[in-house]
Amino acid sequence: MLWIVIMGMGIDYGIYYVCTYLRYPDERHPSMGLIRQAMFLAGATTLIGFGVLAVAQHAAPQEHRLDVAVGHRYSLLGAFLIVPPW
Repeated sequence: MLWIVIMGMGIDYGIYYVCTYLRYPDERHPSMGLIRQAMFLAGATTLIGFGVLAVAQHAAPQEHRLDVAVGHRYSLLGAFLIVPPW
């Protein structure tokens, strides 16, 4: 179930980038920089939020901390590195 959430967030980042690119195909357009910044900040705050759960004292969040950290980092990297050239 957790992987579905992580994949959904990564897919959202890709959709935001593609929609902005379709509207402004020039990579130097100011909106492209804004969407990259928004994607980065959304991903960073999510990683911080899940990072706080990783140090929690009860067992439920600790079981999934590696899954969340790895999955979300890869989905964010994919949105930045794979989607734009594709």
